[in-house]
Amino acid sequence: MSLNRRDLFKTSALGALTVGPGAILLSGCDTGGSPSDPDDPSGSAASEITFNNHELAESSGEFYEELMADYEAESGVHVDGNGIPFNEALNQYILQARSGSLVGVVSLGQAWIPPMAELGALQPLDDRIDRSIFQESALATVTYDGSLYAFPTTSGAIGMVCNRDLLQQAGIADLPTDIDAFTAALRALKEFDPDLIPYAAMTAAEQGKDIAAWMRTFGSDVITEDGTLTLGDAPSVETLTWYKSLYDEGLLAPNMTRFDTRPLFAQGRVAFYDDADIAPNLIRDQEADDTILEAMTPVPRPTKPGVDRPPQALQWGGGGHAVLAGDEAVVAASTDFAEWMTTQPDIVLRAFEATGRAPVLLEALEDSQFTEDEWATQWAGEIAAHARPLFESYPEGSRMGELLGQAVADVMLDAKEPQAALDEAAAEIEPLLER
Repeated sequence: MSLNRRDLFKTSALGALTVGPGAILLSGCDTGGSPSDPDDPSGSAASEITFNNHELAESSGEFYEELMADYEAESGVHVDGNGIPFNEALNQYILQARSGSLVGVVSLGQAWIPPMAELGALQPLDDRIDRSIFQESALATVTYDGSLYAFPTTSGAIGMVCNRDLLQQAGIADLPTDIDAFTAALRALKEFDPDLIPYAAMTAAEQGKDIAAWMRTFGSDVITEDGTLTLGDAPSVETLTWYKSLYDEGLLAPNMTRFDTRPLFAQGRVAFYDDADIAPNLIRDQEADDTILEAMTPVPRPTKPGVDRPPQALQWGGGGHAVLAGDEAVVAASTDFAEWMTTQPDIVLRAFEATGRAPVLLEALEDSQFTEDEWATQWAGEIAAHARPLFESYPEGSRMGELLGQAVADVMLDAKEPQAALDEAAAEIEPLLER
């Protein structure tokens, strides 16, 4: 398989640079202006703003630093960067928003928008965002309580990835397309090399909610579009019971997160795992050699016989660049910058090349730079096309995911039976839906 973005990877995600909260620079040196003309990014607004983005604390930070410098050269507005590592970012943003020290533009994932909007920290952007130029599905990821709160940047999915070379070495000629074939493939991999992790499913509490994609494969909704929780129904219990059987056979590994799995995959020690569309960038950052990168293959999730559903995936990575409410001049300048980053096709395609995240700007999606990228188009058509959200639209969505993940971890460790674990998780999630 030839993936034609391989040689062009210059910057990508999850590196080592860390910029702590102490690096925050408050923006708004010019506080007396008024909102600028949307067609003139250099209009009357603040001359200095802050870009709060966790990716500035990652290896893709170099790309964003270049982007900030380009914007200053074009507009005359200086952009200070505030990079907080991903795992700390949301909590820091909430604390800083409450104290009034978070200003400018903030890059938010879909699940981070509801809690920030509930704080009143975000500027509604309905009158500034042109809906006609973005994918409708991407606009949904930046909408909360009927308002648009960010210029959308991506709408990704958590799907399956495999090392095709390992499968072939184990005598598996074709990608498994149903649960039975998938289970058989995992057993063949374990027999081929007992030291392999056939499927590095997320078995740790932190990311155990990934099981929701399998639960939907088995026929559960987990949670419906109207907010009805079905966790603990027969298909979800059957899924967790199946998961535990794989674990007991040694086909899954204990206490796994994506952060644990990526270096193992890069070393050729994992055959299947779940990750985002930017997986090639993330694995490249683990110093994987070219043979691993070339063997990486998107895998439509195997289906369950008798359940009429397409290959399931969890919506992930949606969201965009939001503007923090506050001083009028700073809001105006920040809105200009956020709009510039997300509506210029050349800028959007540069971001795609640097991060691997598929664009949501329609003009960029039609560009050959995207359409000729084999990995990106395959992921978009076979995995992201069927992705559904889980708890992201709820202010307590992160906590809900933790509760589901803890249920998975408890069952893997023999602390609870599947039915009891899911019933207890559902009982704790239910009241959070009302908040």
